[in-house]
Amino acid sequence: MLAKRQFLQLITDNPLLCASRGQIERVRKEMEESDRLLKERLQRAEAQRLELEDELSRCKMNMANERLVTDDQLSSAKQRIRTEEVSLVQH
Repeated sequence: MLAKRQFLQLITDNPLLCASRGQIERVRKEMEESDRLLKERLQRAEAQRLELEDELSRCKMNMANERLVTDDQLSSAKQRIRTEEVSLVQH
């Protein structure tokens, strides 16, 4: 316990070590701030990724629906053409 007090006193009394502790504290704070900013950027990027995935899903669903409508229209057109051909052949 005495050695720890002596060590702390030595650190406190030594201006070079005090300056070094100040630099360490400054660097630690800068790193914490950098870490916080990176986490915020990551959260924003993740939110944007989720939005893009949702948009992509909506686009895929719209394209599938359009394809179904187009296929239905094509089938109807083919059926009309067959009916017209049969009608022409019968006359």
